[in-house]
Amino acid sequence: MRILLILFCLFLWSGCAVSAQTTDGDSATTPDSYRVYAGDGTPSSLEAVMAAMGDVDVVFVGETHNDPTAHMLQAELLKAAFMRYGAGNAAGQPRPVTLSMEMFERDVQYVVEEYLADLITEKQFLASSRPWQNYETDYRPLVEFARAHRLAVVAANAPRRYVNRVTRLGPASLDELSDQALATLPPLPFASASSAYQAKWDKLMAEAMAEMMAASKEKAEADSSETADEHGKMADGEHGKMADGEHGEMADGEHGKMADGEHGKMDEAEAASAGASMHGGPSYLIDAQSLWDASMAHSLAKALMAQPGALVLHMVGGFHVEGATGTPEHLLRYRPGTRILVVAVRPHTDVTAFDAEEFGGLGDFVILTDEELPRTFDAGS
Repeated sequence: MRILLILFCLFLWSGCAVSAQTTDGDSATTPDSYRVYAGDGTPSSLEAVMAAMGDVDVVFVGETHNDPTAHMLQAELLKAAFMRYGAGNAAGQPRPVTLSMEMFERDVQYVVEEYLADLITEKQFLASSRPWQNYETDYRPLVEFARAHRLAVVAANAPRRYVNRVTRLGPASLDELSDQALATLPPLPFASASSAYQAKWDKLMAEAMAEMMAASKEKAEADSSETADEHGKMADGEHGKMADGEHGEMADGEHGKMADGEHGKMDEAEAASAGASMHGGPSYLIDAQSLWDASMAHSLAKALMAQPGALVLHMVGGFHVEGATGTPEHLLRYRPGTRILVVAVRPHTDVTAFDAEEFGGLGDFVILTDEELPRTFDAGS
C-alpha cells in the first residue's frame, strides 16, 4: 500500500501529506551538487541550457518534487530567462517570459492573477489556491520572482477532483460535467497515452509491483519472527495479561479503528483503481495521467496564444515530460510546430557518473543532482 501511496503522490497529487525539512540553499547549487549533460551523456553546462532556451517556445523542467537542487536550478533558469530574453535584457526586443506550473490547478488561475496584481494578500492567496504543502520551501521563490517582475504565471493542471473522477469512472465520465467544470479542462475527448508513454507507464507499474512484493515478503518475514518472540513471552506470563486486559482493549479499540478508518482508506476509489492495475484488472490510472498531461499542454498552448513570441518555462514532475512524451506530445497536438526544450533533472548517487541506459534520451539536457542532500520533504511519510 505504501508503494501505491508514493505513486499517487508523484503522479496524481504530488502535494500529499509531507513534512517540511530545512535545506541549505547554498549547498543545493554548489558545483559538486549537480552536473549538466547533453541528452546523449556528453558533459555540458548550465550556460548551454540557458543559451538553448532562446531558440524555443517552451522549456520543460522535469523535477523530482522533493529535490532541493532541482528547485534551486528552476529559480536560476527562470531568472536567466528574464535577464537574457525578457524585460531584464536591455538589448534587443524583449520576449514575454511566462512561468507555468503543474503545482496549481486551472480553476484557481484567477486567484493566482489576483495575487500577482496585488489585489489580495499572500495569506488570502494561499487560503484560496490550494498550494502543495511544500510550496513555502520549493515553489514560493518562483512565484515571488514572477510577482516582483510582473511575469505571467499559469496554473496549468487539471482540478484534481476531475482527475479523480477519471481514475474512478474513466474518461467518458467527464461528459456529464457542467459547462463551468468543462471550462477548466482541455477539449474533450483528450488524446490517449502514446505507445511510448504507455510503455514508460507499464515499466513504472511493474517496478512498483516488484517493490511492493519485496516489501510484503520482508514484512511477512519480520512479522513471523516477531510472532515467534511474542509466543515465547506469552508462555512466560504475557498471556495472562493479554487475557485480562490487552485483548479486550484491542477488540474494542484498534480493530474498530481499522474497520472505521484505515480500512476505509484502502477502499477509496484511487487505491481501488491502483490495486486493480496491480492485479491485472480494469484501471483508469493511465487515463487520469493523460488528462493531467493534456490539461497542462492545453494550458501551455493557451499561454502561447495569449502572448505571441513568449518564452514559457513549465515546472513539472519529470515523468510527465521525460523523453518528450506525455505533456510535450499533447502540446504538439494542440499547437503543431511548437519548439520545445526538455531539461530532465534527476537525483543520483554520483553526479559524475552518467549511465546512458538509465539517463540517455530523457531530455535535450539531463542534470544529475546529489541525492544525498536533505530532501525538502519525505515523500513516503
